[in-house]
Amino acid sequence: PHSMSPTFTAKLRELQMRMPKARVYLCDPTVSAGRLISAQALSGPGARVSYHLTRARRILALDSDFLGTETDHVRLSREFAASRRLSGPDDTANMSRLYAVEPSMSITGAAADHRLALRGSQVSDFAALVAVMLINKYSLKPSPEAIALARAVKAPKLPPAVEKFADAVAKDLASSGRSRSVVIPGERQDPSVHAIAFLINDLLGSLGQSVGTLPASIHYTTTNYQARNLQGLAQDLESGGLKHLVCLGTNPVYEAPGSLKIAEKLGKLETLVHAGYRNDETGQVANWHIPTSHALEAWGDLESNEGVVSICQPQIEPLFDTPSALQVLARIIQPGALENGQTLVRKHWEQMVAASRRPLTEKVWRRWLHDGIATGVPRDGRPASRAGYPMLAKLLEERPAPVDNGIEVGFALDYSSYGGAFANNGWMQELPDPASKLVWDNAALIGPQLAKSLAVKDGDMITVKVGDAAMAVACWVVPGQARNTVLLTLGQGRSGIGIVAEDAGYNAYPLLDAARGAFAPGEVDKGAGNKLLVSTQDWGSLDPDGPEGNSVLGTNYEPRTIYRETDVDGFKKDPNFAQKGDLMPKTRLESLWDHPNLESKQQWGMSIDLNACTGCNTCTIACQAENNIPVVGKEMCANGREMHWIRLDRYFTGDEDTPEVVYQPVGCQHCEAAPCETVCPVAATVHSPDGMNDMVYNRCIGTRYCANNCPYKVRRFNYFNFNLDIDPMAQMQKNPDVTIRFRGVMEKCSYCVQRVSQARIDAHVAGTDDIKDGAVITACQQACPAAAITFGDIANPESAVSKQKSLSRSYTLLADLNTLPRTSYLGRVRNPNPALKDA
Repeated sequence: PHSMSPTFTAKLRELQMRMPKARVYLCDPTVSAGRLISAQALSGPGARVSYHLTRARRILALDSDFLGTETDHVRLSREFAASRRLSGPDDTANMSRLYAVEPSMSITGAAADHRLALRGSQVSDFAALVAVMLINKYSLKPSPEAIALARAVKAPKLPPAVEKFADAVAKDLASSGRSRSVVIPGERQDPSVHAIAFLINDLLGSLGQSVGTLPASIHYTTTNYQARNLQGLAQDLESGGLKHLVCLGTNPVYEAPGSLKIAEKLGKLETLVHAGYRNDETGQVANWHIPTSHALEAWGDLESNEGVVSICQPQIEPLFDTPSALQVLARIIQPGALENGQTLVRKHWEQMVAASRRPLTEKVWRRWLHDGIATGVPRDGRPASRAGYPMLAKLLEERPAPVDNGIEVGFALDYSSYGGAFANNGWMQELPDPASKLVWDNAALIGPQLAKSLAVKDGDMITVKVGDAAMAVACWVVPGQARNTVLLTLGQGRSGIGIVAEDAGYNAYPLLDAARGAFAPGEVDKGAGNKLLVSTQDWGSLDPDGPEGNSVLGTNYEPRTIYRETDVDGFKKDPNFAQKGDLMPKTRLESLWDHPNLESKQQWGMSIDLNACTGCNTCTIACQAENNIPVVGKEMCANGREMHWIRLDRYFTGDEDTPEVVYQPVGCQHCEAAPCETVCPVAATVHSPDGMNDMVYNRCIGTRYCANNCPYKVRRFNYFNFNLDIDPMAQMQKNPDVTIRFRGVMEKCSYCVQRVSQARIDAHVAGTDDIKDGAVITACQQACPAAAITFGDIANPESAVSKQKSLSRSYTLLADLNTLPRTSYLGRVRNPNPALKDA
């Protein structure tokens, strides 16, 4: 696989030096060939490119899901969210604006201020059009090299609506100020799109600012060994020139595009050895399988795209006395050497720092391990120049033609299984897809227009054909899909690797055409029958009557105001817009009974900034890991019995072909006047002195009255003993600080009360009764890449959460019920382009 480990890649170079006839092949579906090829064309072998949003105020995502599955998405999510934080209307002047051009709804597209649904193969034409407009219509004073590169960009003809969008985007990018804009190409896009993005970023003055290019180091890099792709492997297998093959952490039988027929050609080998964490599809047909350690059991190192090096220490000794992939590689190079991982990593860095005449002493090594960062590492700091532009021009000459007519079939990494690596992980299989909300399955995602033409509905079988390959797959209708396009996600439909992955979803790799890449012309026909697909959210609109006011329910309801949002102009006109969704003013809300006596000096509460939340689902998984929340399986999810303590509500607004998307995390609201508490016959749900709604598991008898009386529908009942794990391995996965619940109790968000208790103990040990602000960080807050969640003491007006709650955008869910939730939200403010606002 593609490795960011300097030690591992150094060993690959050593392998090729010691065995000149050996060939290295890259087999990793998560790697962007376009990004690697374009970066190396610009700055030489081993070069990398990184994007930064700290300075950017205008962002164009060219089919890039930089907030979802692509490189550096955690850092980019944090930087993007920081550019959207608003204390008041005056902050909108520095607010970023995001444009997204993509064929299928992604997390990034959902966060965009403007989104254009366009065929994936036409994104290259859109990028070229923007580049030509920037050159011809706006005085950007490009360099001679940029002008020469621009000559290789041909101005395509696109529909008027698309051209209008491109013109508005180009004008906005040009007028935002030099180095204040950035264009991010999608990792599944062709290298030519990345080349055009380099050109546009150069025209905007963003190279070296929002776009960083790290040249290859003379000493080490991630890709400067001679690696061939899977097409080269297929050719060598076909010619018979390859006799022995070692798959080191790779799975070509499953991951290779179907057009290469790798699985059939591997039969020509004399010896096939597979070394991997699982005995996967390739391991099952190999002559030998070598089990390797999990990454958390192994020593290693990593180098970021910015050149920062970190030493990776194992979190636990290998449970089964297995070697790491690095150790296997070292033993192939020197069969008699049985060095451990730490020795291999340390020896590599001793050689690296020797060039700087600074020996890697024990003190320096221990400092590296303590800090997690390797300091004083020699780097080749040459800045990237425009000398590589002629190579980028060659990439533009090879730009593939778009799929103009008929059906376009697109492929993307699955949000849950991520290309297949997490297909046997129950947490990930039960995590709802951000767009479709499907669990335990993938499907062929199609738009409403294509569904009508095929006369199919959710779950109906369709046949998708690409070239000579065809697959029967269940479909799912998702608003925002580009017309006449189908999206298939990669990473599901695995077999023989574990009971979780078995029968979960469809394997789309056989339809993948290596020559066409992520987008290929295809055919779609209605199939026979249907399949049960389970979605955790059945209703996707806040308007029961639909956008045109024609109610299929006969309700004639007004749109719901659960989610509060406006645009910049609306925020300036009415900073208190988030309060306007309530049906009654707060002065009319009076309780019928006395509230609990909350005598504790510190009172806990939470605020969630919807302007920062991207709907990535990280909080859901963090909560599940922290609180020992069980996986219940597809059948229970179909019955509405999923156990997640935090759900991500997803709503579509506007037209079904060009919708806007909003996400809202919802957990227990910890109401001060909690409806659940008044109906529990055994007082199993009670109020704590510090304001939290607690569950006393030992009292719960399972009446479920509390769930019926909860207006937020955030309480989960454990119908079966999902946590009854006999396997000691499964028991080791549990958090010992949290009670493991068995059958027949109600569960819900606890504000990570175990962390509050630990902080209270620490405060007592330190001789104080006050927990300092920031000392308690909930699991969801800790994991959120966008830092959208704030938790703390709301009785302290100087705490971070109190300051969040004091903002004019703050509101609570269903405030008219007078439940007085401790969790509040900050309404979302969009930043649309006036030229496209009414388009």
